[in-house]
Amino acid sequence: MSNDQAKVIAYVTIFFYNVSLNYFFGSSYALYLSDITTFYQEATF
Repeated sequence: MSNDQAKVIAYVTIFFYNVSLNYFFGSSYALYLSDITTFYQEATF
């Protein structure tokens, strides 16, 4: 598996994880996680 594929899989996994947390726990928790997601994207992509 190439590096680019790994990055895409990680991005999709985080995206769906964020959506599911938003659905189950409400928007405030998902907003916190989206900050982590943004940081991860800047560090990775």
